[in-house]
Amino acid sequence: MLNLRKSMGEVAPEVFFARTGRNRQRFDENYRLVAGCIPYRLKLVQDKVRDGLLSRLEVLMISSPNRHDLIFPKGGWENDETLGEAACREALEEAGVRGIINESILGEWKFRSKSRQNSCSLEGTCKGYMFALEVTEELQYWPEQGNHERRWVCVSEAWKLCRYDWMREALAACIKAQHFSFFSHIHTSSCSRVLREGMSKYGINITVVKKIIMTGGMNCLMNLFLILLFIFTCFH
Repeated sequence: MLNLRKSMGEVAPEVFFARTGRNRQRFDENYRLVAGCIPYRLKLVQDKVRDGLLSRLEVLMISSPNRHDLIFPKGGWENDETLGEAACREALEEAGVRGIINESILGEWKFRSKSRQNSCSLEGTCKGYMFALEVTEELQYWPEQGNHERRWVCVSEAWKLCRYDWMREALAACIKAQHFSFFSHIHTSSCSRVLREGMSKYGINITVVKKIIMTGGMNCLMNLFLILLFIFTCFH
């Protein structure tokens, strides 16, 4: 972490180094436990509803040393921190961002570490937990800046950049979580009439949609709706 402090009338960076080593690393049987997050933000627009959530949603991805693909910040969960604290620490160390973490886990995935992708043993296998993190602050300097460059991308580009299926699944869960929040506040929006009329045009009853979402029975319907909305966003 790099904070700013005043010294002799000047503002100078105060250096905080990223954690190294695995002395405090948590394990579950043969799985190394990993915590990470998908940092996101919503672009400011005049008409929040008409522009649509997917056209406003951006996620932050980072580069890896000696690799051409982009990833989401993640790293080992250590025994002196909660799972959410570990995810926030990794976002700070690798991507240089702070924010508000959604405490609901996006999901749990098992994958091999990048150095053991071709291994046939459980050694090097990770069990990862991902969160959504609404970014509120981007630091100019961060601990692993030399190893990771950061890049804001739209949802459709992030989907193409995801190297592994588990990353796409985590991204889809993050998008779904944002749509849940979007619809739960839809009637409080001054522009909600535009969306209601648009959904009515295509025979979609927004009251029924909201009721299904709020009662938890949203998986099948929301998956279909996300696909249709994703296609609409890409081609309009």
